Amino acid sequence: MGKLLPWNGNATYCSAGQLSPLLNDPNLRTIGLGTRIFLGGGIGYVAWEGTHYKTNVPTKNGVPTAAARALAVIGDLKQMSPGYLRALHFHKYGTSLCVGIGVPIPILDEDMIKAVSIRDEQIFAPVLDYAVQSRSRRPLKELSYAELRSGKVEINDKEVRTSSLSSYRKAREVATKLKQWISEGRFQVSQPVELSPAEQVQKPFEIRAQGEV
Repeated sequence: MGKLLPWNGNATYCSAGQLSPLLNDPNLRTIGLGTRIFLGGGIGYVAWEGTHYKTNVPTKNGVPTAAARALAVIGDLKQMSPGYLRALHFHKYGTSLCVGIGVPIPILDEDMIKAVSIRDEQIFAPVLDYAVQSRSRRPLKELSYAELRSGKVEINDKEVRTSSLSSYRKAREVATKLKQWISEGRFQVSQPVELSPAEQVQKPFEIRAQGEV
């Protein structure tokens, strides 16, 4: 989560909030295997469920308030642009990759209209202290994305600066460009070959072997 200062010196967060595809379609009613997407400036596809995909998480206003569904995606690197695909390095963590992803969400019914109308004021995330060991770590409080995006929040009676690891400006660019591609007929909205699991619990990785001599 980037550089974190001691004694609640700052707070970082990730995701484009109200522009995030996974928060606009949190139950993945329209997103699944084979869904065509905007990927890094080119066209890609949803290949499978992402790492740590799970559904048994608390929600508020229909949106998960903890790590939930994730996507594994695939695309042609030659189509992609440095404007939406960048290398990252986190001090004492290692290298990573920042990827711009856009997903068209068809409006199926009134429930889908309600889902895609979600606003930052309705999306909440837990505040976690990463100085505490993960097994005993408990949320300090919940904050909305509107509060996080304001640049400062209150934690333990202290004003704390906030910053995002995701670019909201780039998220708007992705949404605008994808809309333009669809309007020009350069991008065809596709129906998933198979929807992602509606119920799945993350389980520890296990290797079991059987045999006989």
